[in-house]
Order: sequence, then C-alpha cells, then structure tokens
Amino acid sequence: MDSSVEQAGSAPYFGECVEIKAEFNLEMADSVGFSLIDDIKEHIIKLDFTTRTIFAIDEQAKPQFLIEPNQLELHIFIDKSVIEIFINGRETFTTIFYPQLNENNALKISPFFIRAQGEVQIDFWTLQGTNPKNMQSERTHPDPSG
Repeated sequence: MDSSVEQAGSAPYFGECVEIKAEFNLEMADSVGFSLIDDIKEHIIKLDFTTRTIFAIDEQAKPQFLIEPNQLELHIFIDKSVIEIFINGRETFTTIFYPQLNENNALKISPFFIRAQGEVQIDFWTLQGTNPKNMQSERTHPDPSG
C-alpha cells in the first residue's frame, strides 16, 4: 500500500505470523508505529523521533544510528511470540510477545502516525509460523526384521 499517512493509518492488517515492510518518506513526524491488538488489549511498536527511542511491547532502546523520518525503513517480523524489528537495514530490536488470542483469532495490526505528514509504503505478508499448531512430526523407524 502506497499512500499518505492519513490513508495508511486507517488500514488494518490481520495475522499471527507476519512480515511488514514499511518505508517512510515523511516531511515531519513525532512518532510512527504499529498497534498490535489481541483479544484483550493493544500493544505498541513505536519509533519516537522526539526522544530517538524505539518502543516494542514492554521494552525500549535507543538506536545507535541517527534516524530521520524522511528516510526510515522498518522491516518487522512477528512469529506468534517473537517480534524482530530491523531499522534501516542497520540495527535490529528483538522482543518477546505473548498475545492473548482465541484459537481462530488473529492480531489486528494497524499503522499509526503522531503529528506526521508525508508518504508511506507498507507491504504486508502473512507467513506460516516456525512452529505451526497443526504441524506434526513424522519419524520413521527401521524395520528390525530386515
């Protein structure tokens, strides 16, 4: 999806195991991020330009490299309980996450922008998890008789 921040902020995505690639070309922004909404509450992934801090779920860090809103790329992988965020292909931030979801529900994922103007392109893919619920292991045993 390639659109202005006003249009992108209203588009929800759904999934438990997803890949998100967001490229921002913003004239200005206080912060950008994604809301992850499970059956109980909202969780946040946010890059705050005013404090130069990234927040993900219950953790935060200060990226080592200077990050500007007009040249930001976030590449995010969510695999049920692990979130990996790659910032401009130079830094990574990883955290654990335990969403509360009923068996057939998925996370609702929505981009958000705080005092932002400009363009954003968001690509979203649903992935198969590394440990799918229905995945069964098959073992073969040699026939002892021969």
